[in-house]
Parts: sequence; C-alpha cells; structure tokens
Amino acid sequence: MILDSLRLEIESFLRELEEEEYQQRAGLSARSQVARIYDRYERLWQPTRVEQVRTVTAAGASTHGPRLRRPHRGPPAGDPGGSAQRGVG
Repeated sequence: MILDSLRLEIESFLRELEEEEYQQRAGLSARSQVARIYDRYERLWQPTRVEQVRTVTAAGASTHGPRLRRPHRGPPAGDPGGSAQRGVG
C-alpha cells in the first residue's frame, strides 16, 4: 500500500537523521551529512507524493500500522497540581 511504503521510507529517513546526529555529537564525523540525507529522501515531500497520500486517506484507507499518540503534557495551565484531571477542587 502507498501508506505502508511511505511509512517505511519515513522511518528510514528518521533513522538516518538520528544516526547522523549521533555521529556529529559524538565527534565521529568531521562533516555533517544532513543535507545529503534530505536530498536522498526528497521524493517524500514532492507534491505528487503528498497528493497520493491525500487521495488514499480521503478514500478511507487503513494504515495497517501503529497509530501515533500525542504525548501526555501534564495538567492544564493554571492547575499545577493536576486537581482538575483528578476531579478534585
């Protein structure tokens, strides 16, 4: 499926970026390769690819993969103890 292959490409892209960041921060690489990584994966952001994804998702395609969840951000602003979430107050 289009979405499955896109997910695999994005995961590969992110792995390469993470590895490059590690190499740079650890002092193992003299020159950054981030631009080359982005060049290698430029097809991910081409308008035709984005349009394919819109078409498939508009048709209600299943992604057959784990759904991303938003991280827990803590209690709402102005409620430092989180009493509103616990039903206290």
